[in-house]
Amino acid sequence: MLTPECFNGVATVAEWDDFQRLADKLQEQFGEFELLSVNQVETTGAPLGSGQLGRVVRNELSQDQLNVLQTAHELGYFETPRRASADDIATELDIAQSTLSERLRLAENQLFDLIFSGDQDVNEGG
Repeated sequence: MLTPECFNGVATVAEWDDFQRLADKLQEQFGEFELLSVNQVETTGAPLGSGQLGRVVRNELSQDQLNVLQTAHELGYFETPRRASADDIATELDIAQSTLSERLRLAENQLFDLIFSGDQDVNEGG
């Protein structure tokens, strides 16, 4: 966040010494520097376009869940308005509609677990 009085940002560095150099430059340039928090992680994130998200999802979901999601997506189930019904997808996959619904719900739940894991305080900060 940038305002005339404040810049609030996130920095990702490989080594603490790298951060120290960055902090020193910020303090030299702007006169004040306040570190609000530090998070240490084993690996840093990858840009969204890198394909990393897809690899994570493919590793976490079962093949049946992936097939249901991919087929539903390809047939237009998630579009507005829908181009395909649950029955259309079940027919395409040659499974019962109840099986499709169960796999779809499990896949969606697994995706939400991946997205929201570690965000237990998401509603606390506003």
